[in-house]
Amino acid sequence: MPTSYTWPVIGVVPVISAVRPMSQTSLEVSFSEDMVKAEAITSTNYVLSGGINVIGVNETGGSSRTFILLTSTMAYGTSYTLTASNIHSIAGALI
Repeated sequence: MPTSYTWPVIGVVPVISAVRPMSQTSLEVSFSEDMVKAEAITSTNYVLSGGINVIGVNETGGSSRTFILLTSTMAYGTSYTLTASNIHSIAGALI
């Protein structure tokens, strides 16, 4: 008779693996794992430094690892820091 066992994965925390500017008002953000889409497309789960607002988030072609952040206008040549929070991976780990 087949048996199964479910266990939590401990110690694996998803991270932002890449951020790629696409324009002065958008960023492509990639995570190290598949994320819960409903949380990943919630703009209030992202904060950008320098007073830049995240005003929307779009999915990219059905991927649950990569999303497009729509932002207020960023200045060319300026460095920004992106912080993501309140987003879980599909495995249940919180970023």
